[in-house]
Amino acid sequence: MYYHIQNKEDLLYDICDSALRQIQEDVEAALQIASDPVQRIEILIRTHIESMLREYERNSAALTEMSCLSTKRLAEVTALRDSYESLTRSVLDEAHTAGVVRQDVPVKYLCLALLGLLNRVLVWYRPNGPLSPAQIGTLFANIYMIGATDPNSWRPAAAASSPGLFDGAVSPAPQANMDRAATKRRRKLRYDRTHP
Repeated sequence: MYYHIQNKEDLLYDICDSALRQIQEDVEAALQIASDPVQRIEILIRTHIESMLREYERNSAALTEMSCLSTKRLAEVTALRDSYESLTRSVLDEAHTAGVVRQDVPVKYLCLALLGLLNRVLVWYRPNGPLSPAQIGTLFANIYMIGATDPNSWRPAAAASSPGLFDGAVSPAPQANMDRAATKRRRKLRYDRTHP
């Protein structure tokens, strides 16, 4: 069955690859049934959570361990992750264009907030907990959609509603972020050298 797995990295790569592909396939299939932008966001949320939690152990390992892959394989897995992020962003962009989600928040940040919310479930979810994956999906769809709806339905704190809040939000990363990224790359290179 696992004739192509020769070492731990092969196994981790297969876990990451299959986890990301399965979630994307499930979400793409589920999205086929809806054209309404709001309904498509809800379907994406519910399907992502249900798919992710159906294979809880595999997806948890993929999320927490993918940075241990070699540079080449990490790039392949990152490309899959980026493809799923693009799918998510396109669903949100449709809703943004239709005017049914917040117009004062760039789609990039609606997307990052959503993916952060969804993937964080792996940290606290327990298969024997009080909520099923379907219940969590419905709950998170409600939470996200209320937070992503038109700001006229809820009044945010003064700082969050300040004009120009997102001015410069798409500017190059600050030096601190670039430094963290460089440190992470150095650690990865050290790991690759010591774990051929």
